[in-house]
Amino acid sequence: MVKKLLKYEFSFYYKRMLPLFLVVLGTALLNRITQFFEADTSSYRILFGSSVVLLVVASLAAVIGVIVIAVSRYYKNMFANEGYLTLSLPVTSEQHLVSKLTAAFLWSVFTGICVLLGIAVATAGDVFAELMKAGFYMVRKVVWPAVHGNTIGYGIEFLLALITASVKVILLCYACLSIGQRAKKNRIGLSVGCFFIYYFACQILGTVCVILVTILAQSPLMEKLLKFLEENTILCLHLGAGFVILWNLCFAAVYFLISNHILKKKLNLE
Repeated sequence: MVKKLLKYEFSFYYKRMLPLFLVVLGTALLNRITQFFEADTSSYRILFGSSVVLLVVASLAAVIGVIVIAVSRYYKNMFANEGYLTLSLPVTSEQHLVSKLTAAFLWSVFTGICVLLGIAVATAGDVFAELMKAGFYMVRKVVWPAVHGNTIGYGIEFLLALITASVKVILLCYACLSIGQRAKKNRIGLSVGCFFIYYFACQILGTVCVILVTILAQSPLMEKLLKFLEENTILCLHLGAGFVILWNLCFAAVYFLISNHILKKKLNLE
């Protein structure tokens, strides 16, 4: 039953995201085709500029689209009229959450790949070659000396941090929607309010941290800390990456537990 549920989630995204992917790749191909015309005419500049704008708009639409679909899918399927049928299935609330999270995350990855592929198509040829040369130059001159041969380790840590951050954001949206359903009226408003409260709390916490660092900047403790960072750069980078991953996992777990608790104990369908 869980496999069927996950398959259904994928098909739901497929039907809605495929047109957006085709638009992204189509505008990228259009941009590439315009580059074969004479570049010193005003009509070329207008056509080329328009194709670039279309590619940017299409890419943003795909990124925003997958987020909107993930949020609306969770809301309609769990809390709207569909919720009565969804929760009657022989599937636990945990399995519902995991299936929706998996589909949302993987289609977010597919969206990122589609956007990158569109950029590659639009810049194919001399432009792409120059971008690759610049990228390799930066890796050789900046990245490689900094990592001192720990490329694979840093790459894995960066990938895990990116994955856990994406999962955390998706579960944050689910948790805000779940909390919002506890209201008798204006449930969407409360869900949006929960998200902005979280955002402002993060901003306040970040500001407090900046103030604390500024206050401690002249203290002997800060000098010792900076000296330790300088002498143990590799270790500190690995510890920092591990902290980010652990931070994301902890918050993702909290959001998952909140959503699951409301689905299991405090569900309030429309």
